[in-house]
Amino acid sequence: LILSPPSPVLSPAPPPSPIRSLGYRASMIRLRDEAASTSSPPSQLPPASRREDRPEVTLPPRKRLDIALGP
Repeated sequence: LILSPPSPVLSPAPPPSPIRSLGYRASMIRLRDEAASTSSPPSQLPPASRREDRPEVTLPPRKRLDIALGP
């Protein structure tokens, strides 16, 4: 009977977990994109282009809001 209470406590935790994982994945993808772009053609992509790439990646905040508001 003592082991059953912890189960319900863990059930509410999973819902926020996927949202956090999505955000974590997004940040990981950003880091991967930046690392890939900098490691592959570092001289071709100056810091200015990186800054421009960031806004492009941050352009779809509506999708994030939809994902956050959806679940």
